[in-house]
Amino acid sequence: MKRRQTYETLPVLALLAVLLFTASEGQAQRTPFRVFLADKGPGVFAPGEPLYEQTLLQYHPNAIRRRTLAGMDPVLDELDRPIHDDYRKQVLAISDSLLSSNPWMNYMVVGLTQDEYDRVKALECVRAVSPANSISYRLTLPERCAPVPETFQSEMLRVGNVHELHDAGVFGQGARIGVIDNGFRWKAMSSLSHINVEDEYDFIHRRPITANQDNDVPLQDEHGSVIMSVAAAWYGDQVMGVAPFSTYLLAKSEDMRYERRIEEDLYVEALWWVERSGADISSSSLGYRFFDSTDAATPYELLNGSTTFPARAINIASQRGMICLTAAGNSGPSSRTIITPADADSALAIGGIALDGRSAWSNSSWGPSASGRQKPEFAAPAERVPVQQVNGLVGRASGTSLATPYVAAQVALLRQLYPAVHPSYIRQAMIEGSRFGRQTDSVLGHGALDVARAARILGPSIPEPATVITAGGMVVLAPIFAIDTLKPMLYQRANSSAPEIAIEGEYLLGDWYAFRLNEAYYDGNTAQVRIVAPSQATKRTAVYPPGAEGMLVKRAEVSIPCGMRIPSIIVSVDDKPEMLTQVRVAGMPLARHSRTFDLFGLDTTPLSVRITNAVTGATYACEMLGHDQDRLSVMTPSALSVGTWVLECRLPDAVVHCSLIVL
Repeated sequence: MKRRQTYETLPVLALLAVLLFTASEGQAQRTPFRVFLADKGPGVFAPGEPLYEQTLLQYHPNAIRRRTLAGMDPVLDELDRPIHDDYRKQVLAISDSLLSSNPWMNYMVVGLTQDEYDRVKALECVRAVSPANSISYRLTLPERCAPVPETFQSEMLRVGNVHELHDAGVFGQGARIGVIDNGFRWKAMSSLSHINVEDEYDFIHRRPITANQDNDVPLQDEHGSVIMSVAAAWYGDQVMGVAPFSTYLLAKSEDMRYERRIEEDLYVEALWWVERSGADISSSSLGYRFFDSTDAATPYELLNGSTTFPARAINIASQRGMICLTAAGNSGPSSRTIITPADADSALAIGGIALDGRSAWSNSSWGPSASGRQKPEFAAPAERVPVQQVNGLVGRASGTSLATPYVAAQVALLRQLYPAVHPSYIRQAMIEGSRFGRQTDSVLGHGALDVARAARILGPSIPEPATVITAGGMVVLAPIFAIDTLKPMLYQRANSSAPEIAIEGEYLLGDWYAFRLNEAYYDGNTAQVRIVAPSQATKRTAVYPPGAEGMLVKRAEVSIPCGMRIPSIIVSVDDKPEMLTQVRVAGMPLARHSRTFDLFGLDTTPLSVRITNAVTGATYACEMLGHDQDRLSVMTPSALSVGTWVLECRLPDAVVHCSLIVL
């Protein structure tokens, strides 16, 4: 939350004396006004009509798919109808100072002098004109709304059981997250340099870049950049985000020069843009209730879930199939301290907990809303959360601003696994998979979300599997999320026209199954495979890959999805059969408490070496002391205990695993 971020106290700039909206010298001062239009103009807005078809072209295919999944037919309705062009031109002919506009609310925010105000108000197409610093809504307004590696961040990821999905290679691939904040310096931050930002837009200055520019205050983009490291960081500087491989849409709407009501309008416009751009999920660590002395505060009785512009916008976006998450606020610990749009009927308001996953963060806001609705819905880490700052340093920060992108990214993990599931089912699985389940806590709502449990409740689902070579031959390793133990089958064939052989899966542990491929069903060095996993508990069936064609497997070639952690029960994995007899640990078995040993058979220096306990799954990074010809000297961080360990050497073009016995 901008006003009560606890990680740093920002100097308050004395900007009240600065005239933001001014014409050239000698002209009257312009003040921002909301211009509410009488209607959407004449004509029919329906499929086949030119305006409908032109508008449809502006929507991302994923927005259309999501709306169809939500039951919208046609996928655009009257709310999506653009502001009537003739009405827009009539207003802009009087004043060209357009600050914001939104078809959902059917209004424009325009800078007006007193004379311009009188002329705009007299237009037949204008229903009302009100100052942008006023509340502009009443309780009686109608509402159309239906009710990786181990890092010091690992503790945070375990609160929501994120690590179980990460270990299966699930990092949010394919899910689309819209983030609305004060700016994003993502290109300059090492932990965010990898992310896929499909689009970004600054709604304050009307430009396609959200990082600080010359006319921004120095720390304008700090808050948004920090929260992005919670959602999307990858390895860099010892931080790890929840959904680093999702697609992001970044919207800058919060102006750090002041706290004014026009920021609500920019927020609404940003949310509309995010929805139109095809986001599955929106995340905003912003909120509005109290403003600078120039603007009226919002009475708590208006935070009833369906009255404020931001709350109404979230309800509209949710009707269109987008899952909207927003911060509860940092004004606790007392009731009726949430802010809007956390009050929105359709919003998932996120409160804060400590890293133990149970204790409430002391400053987390809580409801209920003015209508009596339980708020927040869920909670996530908000106290001493590991983040990367815009200066590149890694530290800790606090606030529900950090909890919100955490849960939004958890939803992205679920969306990756279940791209066609209705949003209501995802919300229901989130409730059932949370700490308190269907019960609610007045401070934490349903509590922390166990995202792995939610994935199983929605199951079955099969993310991308791995193929490895073991002592028993070529094996496909597949994580399959389901609430019951399955009997999955792998179907292997040499090519698309060849007959299939059914191979029953062998349950390993956790969510993992192994399928041993048949050497007779290859076409040269390749084979096609598909996995089918029916669940007796849910009566649903998962298929990987989902299309008609199978997954191509190459003989004697290891393929491990990025970030996947091979289950520790697989204690002998190599990349090439011929390496199996060459790569070995000298002096096996090793003596108890050993820390150093030599590995023979590698002609390339690994990028990294780590060792995993085959029983506990605990993984530790190792130090490479030297590589001389084919001998690699390795030192573990501490003395090895008795048992079986798995050594992993990550090469530039391959990964080599071998077992290591300590007696």
